[in-house]
Amino acid sequence: MARIWGVFFHCVQYLLGQLRCQAANPGNLLGLCSGHRWRVVAWIGRVGLGDRLLWPSSSAALAQLPQAATKLTALPHLAQATLPAANEGRSLERMGQNYYAEGEFQSALSAFQQAAQDYAASGQLIRQAISLGNVSLTHQQLGQWPEAVQAIGTALNLVNTELERAPSRAGQSALAQVLDIQGHLQLAQGNAEQALKTWEQSAMLYRHLNDPERLGNSLINQTSALRALGLYQRALVIVQQALGNEAPTVPLLEELGPNPLESLNQRLQVLPKTLVTANALRNLGDTLQIAGSLKQAQVVLAHSLALAESLGLPERVAQAHLSLGNVIQTQALADLRPYKMAPAIVIAFLQEPRDLIDAALARRSLAAAQQFEQQMELALQHYQQAAVSRPPVQFQAQLSRLKLLLVLQQWAAADVLAAELSRSLTALPPGPTALAAQLNLAQSLMDMAQSSHKAVAPLNQRRAAADLLAQARQQRSPSKILSKKPTPWG
Repeated sequence: MARIWGVFFHCVQYLLGQLRCQAANPGNLLGLCSGHRWRVVAWIGRVGLGDRLLWPSSSAALAQLPQAATKLTALPHLAQATLPAANEGRSLERMGQNYYAEGEFQSALSAFQQAAQDYAASGQLIRQAISLGNVSLTHQQLGQWPEAVQAIGTALNLVNTELERAPSRAGQSALAQVLDIQGHLQLAQGNAEQALKTWEQSAMLYRHLNDPERLGNSLINQTSALRALGLYQRALVIVQQALGNEAPTVPLLEELGPNPLESLNQRLQVLPKTLVTANALRNLGDTLQIAGSLKQAQVVLAHSLALAESLGLPERVAQAHLSLGNVIQTQALADLRPYKMAPAIVIAFLQEPRDLIDAALARRSLAAAQQFEQQMELALQHYQQAAVSRPPVQFQAQLSRLKLLLVLQQWAAADVLAAELSRSLTALPPGPTALAAQLNLAQSLMDMAQSSHKAVAPLNQRRAAADLLAQARQQRSPSKILSKKPTPWG
């Protein structure tokens, strides 16, 4: 924790120092429970398999900005119980889920807290634990970390107590879901190694319960922790398990033969057309991008997009567009390296007038520059399509679009978008989403201030960046990683 905070504040203080040097008046800038593994093993031994439990779920995979200082991701999952519930408690749960999905976290928090109180009064400990897990998850979205830790600890104690008193499949399922939420909290606090162990425990329970959908999502969660630890090859192995229930009949990335991209595309066609598949493929594409397999990443992400569209999942469609924009932009930059051309040089090169002889002599460089421009325009289109969704994906797409406009030196459009984002930030509740957006936008504003284009007002941009950094400094979030907005259970 101390190391993560040290790095964060060092970066903020450096940027603040730069602002002091460059602006006349930048403003006043300075101013978890673990150890349940033995219980999991014991309960698996004590409770029979019984009937299979299958509940709907959604993923919590991370998406990455190619040039961003921080990462925004989608919401993690809320927990849900299968036991009968009192009408009032159930109604409050659904209300909380709706508020949560709309990003109204304060209202969602109130609803989940009331549901937990209702279940406590009626002695429904499992449902109380589920609601408290969702209370913790909502606290995380509000950046209220001590409260999130307390709520998840209480939830775990409740479900453990109930399982020791009367072991049941419903109790095991509740424990697995609460552990999933605890894993998101641990990752947000910078403890990726512990988050991985926690998600391994939840996966163990889902295997025992024969719940393939939730098992797939738990494996996807594990890849988020593995990527945070830099274990990309292991992440690739785990996410492929999520695609094939840990015994895939299609070895997706192995022995692809002389035409690897064509073989990969053929194998993708026979995968199950499910939500878990769409989530896992997007996670796989993001991981392949980080690992440097950019062409494979594009094939996988294109299939994830097509699958999400066929299933009618607008949020997943937006996330796939965002990931595709990222990988296309990364590929465009990688394709320039053999020519030793920086993006700024490419843009200037394309704008230079030349006669036929000059054009012939510079044919290879000109073709590379034109291809770069086309790829960046394609990435821009994907970001624009992703931006029609809700936060945090909407903000991530707009921030990525802003960075791309700066690369393309489209200063006027960038200035308009930056002003729009600055206004939109005020609508975000305090928490990780707002923090990550503030840091990303501040970085882009500093990049704009360093340009010499007449469409940019450097002093205004520096002051705006200073204000954003000061706001971020006051939020005191424990991590530079924003977990995807998890989905409420219930």
